Amino acid sequence: MQLRSGKLIQIRKKLQFATPVPSPLGSPLYYTPRAELETSFCATPLTPVPSVREQKEQQKARQRRAKMAESLAALEQCFFAAQSKVERVRDSIQKANLEHGKFSYNGLKLYTETVIAAYNDVNSFTNRIYLLDPKQRAEHEKRFVLFEEMYEFVRIALADMIQAYDDEKKFAEAVQIKNALPPVPQAEHLSVARAPAIVPSLLLQQNPLPTFDGRYENWHKFRDRFKDIVDKCVGDSPATKLDYLDKALVGMAKGSIDQQTLNDNNYDGAWRILASKYENVRMVVHGHVSQLLSLKPMTKDTHAELKALLDVVEKRLESLEFHKFKMNDNLSETIIVNLLISRLDPETRRAWETTMTHGEMPKYKPTIEFLRERCYVLERCEMSMNPNKPKNPGANQRIAPPMTTARAYVAQEEKLNHPAPGGVC
Repeated sequence: MQLRSGKLIQIRKKLQFATPVPSPLGSPLYYTPRAELETSFCATPLTPVPSVREQKEQQKARQRRAKMAESLAALEQCFFAAQSKVERVRDSIQKANLEHGKFSYNGLKLYTETVIAAYNDVNSFTNRIYLLDPKQRAEHEKRFVLFEEMYEFVRIALADMIQAYDDEKKFAEAVQIKNALPPVPQAEHLSVARAPAIVPSLLLQQNPLPTFDGRYENWHKFRDRFKDIVDKCVGDSPATKLDYLDKALVGMAKGSIDQQTLNDNNYDGAWRILASKYENVRMVVHGHVSQLLSLKPMTKDTHAELKALLDVVEKRLESLEFHKFKMNDNLSETIIVNLLISRLDPETRRAWETTMTHGEMPKYKPTIEFLRERCYVLERCEMSMNPNKPKNPGANQRIAPPMTTARAYVAQEEKLNHPAPGGVC
C-alpha cells in the first residue's frame, strides 16, 4: 500500500504541472502523455533489445579484437625472442673483454651471421606491430631504437675481432715468407754475423718508398708520404721500419740518424731526431722564396721551357700556402706576376702584353691560364713542324760516311772523264 500510495502522489504532482488543454466547457483540462504514465508505474525503464543482425556484428567485432590482441602478443614474443639472441652474443663478447683470442675465427663468423639474421627478424616483427597497433607506435619505436644500438655495438665488436684475426694471419704469412728465404752467404773469414735480411711487406712492394735528400723544402712531402705508407704495415716491427727510414735518407740527409738510435731500434726516436733537424718552417719558407727569386729565364720560345717555368712557380706557391703563407693581397700578387713575366722569352712576353689593358694591374690567375694555353699551342706547333722526326738520331750518323765516300767517288769519275784544260798530269 505504501508503494502504491507513493506512485499516486507522483501522479498527482505531474497532473499539477501538466500542460493545459482547451475545453469546450471553458475550464482547461490537464493532459499527461501515456509514456510518462507507463514510466511512472514501472519500477525500471525498458531497454531496447538489439536485433539479431546487430548482435552478430558485435560478436564478430569482439572476436576480431581478441584475435588482434593474440597476434600482437605473438609478434611481441617473437620480437623478444630475436632480441635475446643478440643479447646472448653481446654478453658473451663482453665477458671475454672483446678479446678475439677467446673465440675461434669460425665462431666469430657464426656469431655475425646470427646477429644479422636476428636484426632482420626484429625489423620485420616491428613493422607488423606498427600495423596492428598504430596508436602505440612511439612506444614500439623506442624499443626498436634501443635494440638497434645494441645491435650496432655487437656488429662493430665482431668486425674488430675478425679483423684482428686477419691481421695476425697476414703477419704470420710475412714471417713464413721471411723464414723461407735462403740464408745470406757469408765469407768464412768473417767472424761478425750479418743481420737477417728484411723482407718488404706486400704494401711496400706495391708502393716504393720516397727518399729525402736533405733539402728543407722537400721535408714535409717526404715525411707525410713515408708515414702514410710505412705506418700501414702493421706486420712490420719498429726495427724493420727504422731500417726503411735509414735507407730512405740520401744525399745530404744520409747518416742523419746516429748509430746508437739504430742499435736501439728506436724508430720513434729517429723521427724526433729528423724533426728537430728539418722541422724548420723558417728554412722551408726561405727555400721556397729563394727558388722563386732565382727562376731560370727562358732562352727559347718552346713549350718545354715554358712548362718547366710554370711548374716551378706553381709548386713553390702551393708549398708556401701549405705553410699558411698565402698570396692574399695585391702586393704579393703583383710581385709574383712580375717575377714570372720577367723570365719569359720575348715572343711570349709580347703575346702576354697583348692581353693586358692599358693601366690595368696584372693578376696571377689569368696570367697562369694564358701561359698554360700558350704552352699547349707551342707543343702542338712543334709537333706539326717535326712530324717525321727520326726516333734514333744516331742512325743518320752511321749512314753519313758511306754517303761521303760515294760523293768522293762521283767527283773522281767526273775528274777522269772531263779533264781540265792542259792535259792529264
